[in-house]
Amino acid sequence: MHRSRLLPPADIIVLLVAMSILAGLYGTMWGGDQGADIAIIQVANRAPIEVPLARDARFTVDGHLGPATIEINKQRIRFAASACQQKICIRSGWHRHAGDSAVCMPNRVSAQVASTHRHYDAVSF
Repeated sequence: MHRSRLLPPADIIVLLVAMSILAGLYGTMWGGDQGADIAIIQVANRAPIEVPLARDARFTVDGHLGPATIEINKQRIRFAASACQQKICIRSGWHRHAGDSAVCMPNRVSAQVASTHRHYDAVSF
């Protein structure tokens, strides 16, 4: 006769509590949207430009190959147009989480979502 081995109720409760704590920590410590409030636009060999994500905007920077148009809308950023051939930077779409970035390598232009607040992505002891 085969008896199935179920976890005792106390073990199930401990597992559920541990999973709840882990989900809460993930949301508070490693959630992607926390503090994403600026975009850093970098054009080759020039000082980076910091742009607030709070205000919708559309502007053009002169890259290595020609103009690149960057759009900010609803606290997201994307390449709307670029002088490169393959348009991978445009196809990468909207970026909104701190640490996200879009890069046009041929045109030497990048746009990165960043934060003015300290945010830890990991803790090591």
